[in-house]
Amino acid sequence: MEECCICNSSKVKKILKINGFDVFKCAECGVLYTFPLPSDKELMSYYQGFLFDEPKLNKVKASVKKRIKELQKCFSLESSVKNKSLSFLDYGGGTGTAFAAAKELGLDSYYYDIDNESILFVKENFGLDDLEFIVDSSLKDKKFDYIWSDNVIEHVKNPIEFTNVLYSALESGGKLVIKTPQASNTETCFVFALSVMFYFKNALKENSFFDSLMAVTKHRFWHCEPPRHLYSFSKNSIAKIVKKCGIPDHQLQISDYYLPFFRYSIVDFLKFIKRPLVQIVLGLILSPFIILEFFLIVIRKLLSYAGLIKGTGLTITITK
Repeated sequence: MEECCICNSSKVKKILKINGFDVFKCAECGVLYTFPLPSDKELMSYYQGFLFDEPKLNKVKASVKKRIKELQKCFSLESSVKNKSLSFLDYGGGTGTAFAAAKELGLDSYYYDIDNESILFVKENFGLDDLEFIVDSSLKDKKFDYIWSDNVIEHVKNPIEFTNVLYSALESGGKLVIKTPQASNTETCFVFALSVMFYFKNALKENSFFDSLMAVTKHRFWHCEPPRHLYSFSKNSIAKIVKKCGIPDHQLQISDYYLPFFRYSIVDFLKFIKRPLVQIVLGLILSPFIILEFFLIVIRKLLSYAGLIKGTGLTITITK
């Protein structure tokens, strides 16, 4: 790979191999990316049934309530916007929580996804009808006041085209919000279940110990996990993408988002154990580690509140 696919810099380096794919990092814009990219056929096959095992409906509905608050904050919405005829698109909507949340807020809500099982789930549980389902990914001749795309851009082959499509579908005065993991963030360094037990462990499968160690310490290759995630973006690389789309700098805002308090902690994993007795016994055995982890979480949270570490993800807001 001679140059970065985002900023065209020649300062690129292969850092490791994951799941049979080569992962590169650009020293100029900080993006992590897959090269060569998988074929469209490989990706379409991979993403059918991507969601499932089917999520529990009560948990999904609980997340709708959280999503309502998130949409209100990100789009500066009132508690209800009924009768205002404002349109909302949940692009790459998965379980449809943003689609359902927007409907509860009174928006004319629409949904797009490529996973047939996800589409069926949203139809059965959130009343998605044919008029609300967007078939064409290019959004040709479609316009929306608000567009939401949560953790989708890192999955697509061409993030510049993706951003252009969504921005072009915005009404004048509209707002686009894209959420995505942040490349080389420092928050993940404090989450050993991810940095060590997931990323380092996975790196060792196809790379030497030294290369794997460099990947998690120097390069911090978080979130670029082909074929699932083809990219992991930095703030700088997002700014480059937006500029290539011809969007003025003053229309762009980028902020960090951080992990919930116990996410990816031992406590978080214990709650998935269905047998209460096993859960209690394991909790007691692991209690010294739980206490140490709790202090680490507190330190992580204090550093995040002070803005001294980079968050796990980015919230990208583009106005028109």
